[in-house]
This record gives sequence, C-alpha cells and structure tokens, in this order.
Amino acid sequence: VCAGDPGVTVGGALKYVEEQLTRVAPDLVTLQYGGNDSRLGTYSQTFRNEYRDLVQLSLGKIGADARRPSATTILCVPPLEDKFSDAEVSQTIFTTARKAALPVADFEVALKRELPGFRGPFPWGEHPDEHAHAVMARALYATLSGELGLARDLWVRLQRGSRLAPADSAAVELSAQFTGPTRSPVRLHLDCSGETFSAADVASDAGKGAAQFAVPRKPNPMVRTGTVRAWCSIRLGGAADQPSPYDFDVAWLSVAPVLPLGDEQVLVLNKSHACLGGELVEDDADLSAKVTARRLPDKVLLTVDVDDSKLSVDNQDGPYDNDCVELYLDARPPPVQGAPYYSEGVALLFIVPAPGNPRVTWVAKKPFPPGWDRVAIDSRWKTGGYVVEVRLPRAALTTPTGAPLESVGFDIALDDSDNGRFRQTQLVWAGSTRNHLVPSEFGALDLRATSAGPAIRVTVH
Repeated sequence: VCAGDPGVTVGGALKYVEEQLTRVAPDLVTLQYGGNDSRLGTYSQTFRNEYRDLVQLSLGKIGADARRPSATTILCVPPLEDKFSDAEVSQTIFTTARKAALPVADFEVALKRELPGFRGPFPWGEHPDEHAHAVMARALYATLSGELGLARDLWVRLQRGSRLAPADSAAVELSAQFTGPTRSPVRLHLDCSGETFSAADVASDAGKGAAQFAVPRKPNPMVRTGTVRAWCSIRLGGAADQPSPYDFDVAWLSVAPVLPLGDEQVLVLNKSHACLGGELVEDDADLSAKVTARRLPDKVLLTVDVDDSKLSVDNQDGPYDNDCVELYLDARPPPVQGAPYYSEGVALLFIVPAPGNPRVTWVAKKPFPPGWDRVAIDSRWKTGGYVVEVRLPRAALTTPTGAPLESVGFDIALDDSDNGRFRQTQLVWAGSTRNHLVPSEFGALDLRATSAGPAIRVTVH
C-alpha cells in the first residue's frame, strides 16, 4: 500500500501518517521522507525535529495496534543530489535510526553505485525511472532480508550490455548468472513479457554458474519502445518446512534497428516515426529525412538530408524548440553500452542548422573522451529543407584501450517548430522521447569492416 504523497514534506506527512497506519494495519512500514524537505529548503533543525516526531509517531501507532504490534519498520534514505542540505537529510535519518534501533535502506548510495550517471538521479528535473526503482527495490530487499534473518547467500544477475545479432534471429539469447552455496543445485526462472522460462537445476562450479534462455521474438518485434520487462529468480531445494534462499533481478530488453555503413544504406525518417505531433505532418515534404553513414579513411561521415517545408531556427530558449537534428551516440564498451544513464562515452548533440555555422549544443561528460573534441559539424540550407553533416573521428569510436568498436549506440531525431516558439513535432528513428534521459533504446551504427548481413541491436538494461 502506497500511503505517501510524492510532493509532501515531513511536516506534511505528520498530518496523515497516523490515519494511514490505522487504516491498513501493516506488517511492514517503510518511511522515505526528506527529499522534498531538501528541495524546498526546510530549515535543518525543523527537519530534524519533524523527522524524529514522524518516526516516534509511527512506532507508537504500530506498537499500540493489537492487529500488527510487531510490524517491521525501515527508514529509507531517498534519492538525493549532492547539496549540503542533502547531507543533512541523510545524517538525520541515520541518527534517528540509530537512536530508535531501526534498520536503514540507503537508496542514495545504491543509486550512485548502480546508476553512476554524471547527471545524477534527477536528469533535467525528471524523477527516478523504472531502472532506479529496481535498484531501490533490491536495496530495500537486502535490508528487509537482514532484518528478518533470511539467508543472503544467493545472488542472481541478468547479464547487461549491447550486442548485434542477425536481423532474422528467431529468438533473443539472455543470460542469468548466479553465485550460491557450493554444490547446491540452482533453479533459474525468467519471465519476459508474461512468458515464463525455467532452466533445469543448474550445477554450480565453486559456487558460480549461469543459464541461457532463448526468448522467442514476437510477430512484431520492432515495437516503438523496443522494451519489455524481465525478472529472474532462483530457489534452492530444501526441506518443506524451511524457506529456500531466494534472490531476484529486474532488467529490460530492447531490440532496435541497425544502420550499416555505405552509400546504399539509407535510413529514412518520416511521419511513421513520429513520437510527438505526428498529426501535424502533412507529407514527406513537410517533414522527413534520409540519413547515410559512410566510411572514410579516418572517420565516419553522417549525412542527414532533411525535407522541411518551413524552417524556423531563431529560438534562443532551447535548441529543441527550433527545427533541428538530435544526434545520439553511445560509444561505451559493449558490457556498458546501453546502460540506463549518461556517463563518459554517451553524447546528445542538438544541431540547429542556422545560416552560416550551425548552433551545436552538447550534452556529454566533460572533458570529452579522446577524439570527441575533433567531431566536425556542418550544415547548409537547401530548397525545402537543410542538410547536416557530422564527421566522427575513428578515435572517438574506440574502447578505452583504443580497440575499435564493432558498433556504437546511435539514434537520430528531428525536431520541428513551424510556429517558431516551441517544438511541435518530433520524429525518432529507433528510440523514444526518453532518449535524452535514458540511452538504452538507441539503435546502432554497424562499424564492422565486413558486414555479416542485416542486424538488430539487442540491449539488456
């Protein structure tokens, strides 16, 4: 039962928490407060006093309720930024927990460890998404397991990362890895979009093992978001009256298109790719684009040839509120490619084709990785549209050790503003309107010297 309010402060919670606890008679209570107090600037001493009162009120109400007198209570450190007020929130929660002998689930530390993006847990003011919620759920489960004395000698993890696969693949291969007690047989289960797959008992080698799952592709595998939900659980066999050790993981699977290098390979963007305002696009002359990627001796040349019947490039408020190209790149190593956060090696470029030199806005970690500072961008107007050219040095498309990448995460979006005030339409090739927040649904640019034929990009994130 979610009895909270996403915008409430601790002072606001004091007004309703007693009624909520009376209504539901819980077995487990988690208190996650403080984020809004930090954001709104609650005076530190006021916050400390109100948080103490909230915990005491909750414990008093639980202890006096004959229906659930021993409900487990866990204090949670909310997702925080790095302001001084955030440190005070965290310190107050731990101090209160110590005095009340309560366990703490530290969501702030878990998120910074598992999702180490340079923009923090609130990119562009957005709240933590499903990936962050999965991290917080694991942190809460670990704390609860310790409080209830449950065995934590079992661990499972779906293998993350991106790879290319043949476009005609009938199934997508997923891997779940585990660690557990030596010589104990482990059973793994995986559910993908409501379809459950179970592996036979898997023997462990020195307490470690893995299972492979072939998930059939559906009749229409290239859905717009390309994402499905997946979870994996493990249970060990044991006596009927003894709970088996258990662990879980949650990931998402994205299947996206791939653009090979070559003049004959053309990516077409049109009304069918609209994620916003598609009803405003009359025809291809109104808004569409052809994209090619050519291999040059020391670089890759991207050409975006845009048809746009009415150009608008004078808005200075935000680049996306003009006619412009959004270019997305993820040049991280394959095990990290597609991870759901912006870190070194991921970039979003807004390219406004202003007369003369294009206006380019980078969203990327600085200083740039090697080669990125040599990315060259040009634009020119044409009758009924504009052309953008991007030259990517090969040095920008390598692993940290300098080895060439076989592919990079890649996506293209078109923004259209006929009224000159704000973006009215957006076309996205592979991902979605969330590309600027989560680089997990991009397509890919195939950099292999010898193509193995049409490919898809498979990302587990």
